[in-house]
Formats: sequence, C-alpha cells, structure tokens
Amino acid sequence: MIMATGEDQPVQETLVMARYGELFLKSEPVKRHFIGMLLRNIRKAVGAAGLSCRYETPRGRILISGEAPEQVAGIVSRIFGIVDVSICHRTSTDLADISAVALSLARPCLRAGMRFAVRAKRQYKTGLNSQGMLRQVVAGELYKKFTNFFAGGGANVSWFGFLYPDPAGTEGNSSASAHNVFDCRYNKYAPKLDAVAYYNAVNGIANKKFVGDRVYHENLHAFLFRDQDGGAMQILYKTQGREDVFLLLPGVEEVEAVHIDGRITKLQASGKGVSLTVCEDPLMLLYKDAKGKLPAALGEPEIQLGNAPASLVRGEPSSVDFQHANGTVELAAPPFLKTEKSEAKDDKGQPAARFTVTVPEESVIRSADMVATLKNAGGRAVGEVLYRPAVTGTTTVEMIPAPFGPSTPPGVRLLFHNNSPKPQELAWELTIDGEQAMSNGKFPPLGPTEAFFAEASSGKIKLDGKGSSELAVPLSGIDSRKLYKITTTIRDSAGRVASESRLIGGFVGVPRLTKPLTADGLPDPSEWDRVPAQLIDSADQFFPVLKKLNPTWKGPSDLIASLKFLWDDKCLYLRAEVKDDIAGNLMKDDMLWNQDGLQIMADPYRSSPQKSGKYDYSMGVGLNGPLAWCHLSADPNTPPGAAPDIKVKAERLSDKTADTNYTIAFPWSRLKPFHPAPGANLGMTIALNDDDGNGRDKFMTWFGNVQYKDISQNGDLILGE
Repeated sequence: MIMATGEDQPVQETLVMARYGELFLKSEPVKRHFIGMLLRNIRKAVGAAGLSCRYETPRGRILISGEAPEQVAGIVSRIFGIVDVSICHRTSTDLADISAVALSLARPCLRAGMRFAVRAKRQYKTGLNSQGMLRQVVAGELYKKFTNFFAGGGANVSWFGFLYPDPAGTEGNSSASAHNVFDCRYNKYAPKLDAVAYYNAVNGIANKKFVGDRVYHENLHAFLFRDQDGGAMQILYKTQGREDVFLLLPGVEEVEAVHIDGRITKLQASGKGVSLTVCEDPLMLLYKDAKGKLPAALGEPEIQLGNAPASLVRGEPSSVDFQHANGTVELAAPPFLKTEKSEAKDDKGQPAARFTVTVPEESVIRSADMVATLKNAGGRAVGEVLYRPAVTGTTTVEMIPAPFGPSTPPGVRLLFHNNSPKPQELAWELTIDGEQAMSNGKFPPLGPTEAFFAEASSGKIKLDGKGSSELAVPLSGIDSRKLYKITTTIRDSAGRVASESRLIGGFVGVPRLTKPLTADGLPDPSEWDRVPAQLIDSADQFFPVLKKLNPTWKGPSDLIASLKFLWDDKCLYLRAEVKDDIAGNLMKDDMLWNQDGLQIMADPYRSSPQKSGKYDYSMGVGLNGPLAWCHLSADPNTPPGAAPDIKVKAERLSDKTADTNYTIAFPWSRLKPFHPAPGANLGMTIALNDDDGNGRDKFMTWFGNVQYKDISQNGDLILGE
C-alpha cells in the first residue's frame, strides 16, 4: 500500500511485552507457579531500579505498564525464563485508532511512494455467536466478516466447525450443533445455509486480491476484489434495510449474482450495468473486468419495488407493484403461492407490473422470498429485485409473561390480533409442557412440573376485523428461579390452527422511576428500596469454567449478589450488590470478562421466535476504572467494543475483598431493537464472574449461561407502568 500523509495521533499507552516460551506448554498448576516466580523476579528487578509498574498476564505473555518502558525492557530481558521482550503501543480495538498509531510509528522509517505489507493477527474474537441465531443471519455475517477480513489484509480465516459426527442423532439442539455448518444427525452431514455461504465465499474470493471499497448512501457497502486474469468480484450489503439500485459496470457484458442461499442468476449488463436489490443479506457479483473500479455513485434502477405490504396474510390476496421502464417483469415466488400479473400505474402515474399474491391458508411459512426479474426485448435478464414480506395467519397471538406483583401471582398475557378485515371467533388454549431447574450453573432438559394455571386455560374470544384483544391467565406453583415451557394454541372460525411455544422464567416486574435522576444520571438511592431483589446465592447457580482447577463455591461467604431493576424512557437501570471474598487481577477492555465483575446477555427479541441478534456485555472495575464493554451486538449502529455511553458506578466496600455495589444505566439504544413500553418483555442473563487469582475460573448466574451464549434460557424482565 502507498502511505498517505496525515497528522500524527497520540499513542494511548506504551508498555513492555515479555514472552516466556516453554512455560506455555506446562499444566495449569505448574504454569501458574512458574509465572508467579517470573512476576516476583520482575518486580524485584524493576523495584531495585526505583521504578513502579503494573502487570497483566494474558495468555502466553506478561504485559508491564508504567514509567520508562525502554529501561524496563532492558531490565526484564536479562531475567531468566524470559525469551523475548518488545515495547508495544496499546490502542483501542477501533480500526481508526490502530491505523493512526501504526502510521505515527511507521512515518519516520518510510519515504513517500514506498510500499510495505501489514500482517495482522487477531487475539480476541467479538461480534458473533451462532447459538440461538437464525442461520440466515449467521450466513450473512460469514460473508461480511470474510470480506472485511481480506479487505483489511488478512491471510487466513476459518469459520466454526465442519463435521461433528452424530451417529445417534442426539446433538441436534446442542451448542456444538449451533456452531456446526452441517446438520450431522445420523452422520448425514446435510449443509446448513452458512455451509452454502461458506462454499461460495471461499470459491468467490479464492485467488483474488482486494482492490477497493466504497460506502454509498451512508450504509450501503461495496467491496471489489480481482484476480490476475481479470476476474472481478464485488460484495455488496447494507447494514440496515434494503435499497434498489443501478450498479454502473462500464464495459462489462455479463454478471453472475450469487446469493447467500446459493441461488445464482445471470444478468446482462450490456456494457452499462445492472439493477439490483442490496439488503442486509450480502450479495456476491462475479464478472470479467481487468481494470474497472467501483463507481463514484449509484444510478437509478430500471426496476424497483413499488407499493407492497410489509406482511402477507395467509388466504388473503395482496397487491405488489414493481416499477419499471422498459421490458417485461416476471415474479418468482415460493412453491404453492399463487401469483396473478396485471399492468397498472403507481401513485405517480408511472407504469408498474402488479402481482396479486396469495399465500395458501394451510401454509406454515413465516416469510416469503420473491424475486422480480426485468427482461429486455431479447428475453435476457437485466435486473432483479428482491421482496421478502413476513407471512402471518389470519389471526395471530403473542404470549408475554405477567410479573409477580406485591399481592398477585405471575401469569401469561395473550395478545390476539385479527389480520383479516372479517370478524373472527377464536378458540384458544394454554398448556405448561414442563420445567427446567438450574443445576451446576446450567439448565438440564425439560422435566415434569407441578405448576398450573390458576384460572381457565382455554376459552373463546371474538375479534373485529383488523381488531385486537388481550387477556391474562394467572399461574400457580411457580418457582421464580425455574424456566417453564408454555404453549398457546388458537383455532379460528375456519378451523385453521396455529401454535407457539416459548420458555418463560423469573417473571420479574421492573418498576418505572418516580423521582428525578441524581446529578450523576442514576436513580435516587431511595428508589431501590421499593424494588424486590433477585438473588444469586445458591450452589445450583455456580458454574465451574476451568474444571482442571477444580473451582468450587464455598458458600455465601465466597460469592453472592442481589439484583434490582428500574427503568425510564431513556435507560434500563441495574443495581447489583456483590459480595466476593477475594479480589482478583484487573484487566482491560475486551478482557474485562476475565476478572471479577458482571457479564450480561440480553435478548431484544424475547417474545419473538425469530432471533436476529443478541447482546453480550461485560462490566466492572478494570485497570482503567469502571468500564462497560460490548462483545456481541444485535444492532449495527452499536458495534462491539467500548461502551462509554453505559454508565457504570462501582462502590468498593472493602480493601480486603471484592465486595462491590454496582449501579448501571443501559441506554435503550444499547438494547435495540427492543422498544421500552409498559408490558414489554426483555430477556436477560446476569453472571458474576469470579477471579480468585487464576483468571475467571468460575461464575454464578441468574438464568442462562454466558459460557454457552444461549439466549433461549434467559430470565424475563417485564417493564411496569
């Protein structure tokens, strides 16, 4: 690459990195013993020189920060057991910060026009965990991560597991299966959607080198790669939403469009370009172009989606318009959907191809992928537009937990919706299919339950056309620490049946703030007095992470916590009072999970069966003070990394222990697309990470398990009035 001119940026921190070679191969107890000896020898030698330093021990190295790094490096290099010493510059994980520091260090050594290569290795992984995620989301992330990795100069990459034999077919719902790109039940190795994406991404990038990238209209990303024979590849995607565009491709005759589901279409560019839909699912384009670059702008598409509903109702015809200039439009819909074409005009009087689409009443699909293809006079495809509406039944029901109240039991709220213009009478029924009680920090398979509905769990309800209604059914025999699988079934006037199942646990009501915030933007301390506490204080909530070290929970004097929640229009507030008998090592940034502190997983889609993302946050008092760090995000506008907008107040109660009271304010923007409103349901897991000197070798948890990243077993928070 050619070095660009620019102003120097300040280094965030200069430190010394010491590597210790063969010790890394020792068993955990032996390794800890010798690393401890090295640290003592380093402290003595550095102290003898009158220097004061701080020490960190991430995997395979010792980091030393403080004054006079060059002098410290010289001292440490002479200590027996140290095989290599480097002076390092630590930045945030933001690419702009890394680039700025790298340029400031490289500039004195380079001349204008010089070329050099950068080889980067990633130490920490952030941004995606496939457990409980839609495979379509996972496949899209695969394309995006591969593209950005190789565009950034990466050399080697891998993606999850390939083959986990499962001859008995027992691992279909396991965490191993979630990370596997094949469905390996009975050793059949059927490819999942991300296996198809993996195959096409590898073969598409293959021997191509990165040429350039552009961002159009703020969030439409385009990347160009090319091989030595003039074979070009573009990857296009939007971070949110969809957009129909005309991609300028001067001199290009034919384009092959490869979609993440493996569908491949050929489009005639005729030396000009093609019309396409760019959405959150990345699109790969392959064509011949030895010298072309990405265009400076995108053009107006020759075909685009016009008036179209966001959702289709089974059994109800819907009109979908596609605006186009010349040629003919053909619509490809999923099997068994009925489509009828007619010519029409849109709201502006422009010609449009109108399709009347009807989903069969007996269909069970949740969305319908359709492709409208524009063909020229010669019958060649010159553009294609994607349309993916949701598909609902004539009637739908949403199931939301009702919280424990001061004098009322928990229950289930049913929200009925009639999506048809005709009145409907529904028969409904609720069943409790079983329960899960946490043991050893995780939930076992579903078992029998003694919980029951305290009032009638079936009945009938009438809905006006396009109308809605709600009812609540109380529960009895509920344990607030267990998960319950509940199924609701509805039957409409025509005999059509629909059912939904979900896990519910905790039934925690979150009161709304009644007093102004204090000067530091946190709730008035008296507000917490009226909030019931959720407790982490049982051996069943203890999970050993490093089983080789045989970590144990010694009882309430070891590690416990109480949790309380409040909310307002701006934030979700958490009060965590933690008692921890031993203060461990302090970490920085994305290693915050590896020390004493909190780790929180949130499900912003809790009441929906479709999961398009999840959040994983760590927070605690690290080397740089109170901090929140995002490891996984469900929203592209809040990417993984430091989360300074999350307020973390930590009050250490003793110098001899890690007893700490945390007050945390989560802006709702950090939990999108969850929308705060009375009755809204947010899924959450909260873990107490514990380091007694060996890193985080154990934790205790309120619901879920941060180790497995499975959000289906979260507890339920329900916002109050």
